[in-house]
Amino acid sequence: MNQGIPDISNDDIHRIITRDFPESEVALVFQTLAQYTGDSEKGRNRIHTAILKLSKGEVERVAEYTMIALHDYRDVLAEAEYPNYSKCALTELQVSERDRLLLADQEQYKQWFNS
Repeated sequence: MNQGIPDISNDDIHRIITRDFPESEVALVFQTLAQYTGDSEKGRNRIHTAILKLSKGEVERVAEYTMIALHDYRDVLAEAEYPNYSKCALTELQVSERDRLLLADQEQYKQWFNS
């Protein structure tokens, strides 16, 4: 099953920040996310979106997850994009179960992203 890597624009990042955070915190959220620069715009936007998803509208958590991403970005990606699958990733799964978990993860991510 294709894991469906999200393609996220700068406009998407702005939309999510203004959707999930009070106006008084928007500048701080952008400033905090800017600490993670990544090696490409596409990759950076993907990590920023994962941080935003995991922060659940709490500016303190943006800082926390940004620091985690600076240490190892895969930790925030796994938790944000593949929360069900990542819990079982090191276990032996049948293909059908793996696909079910990945599909459920994709659906929950899309629902959050488009809300």
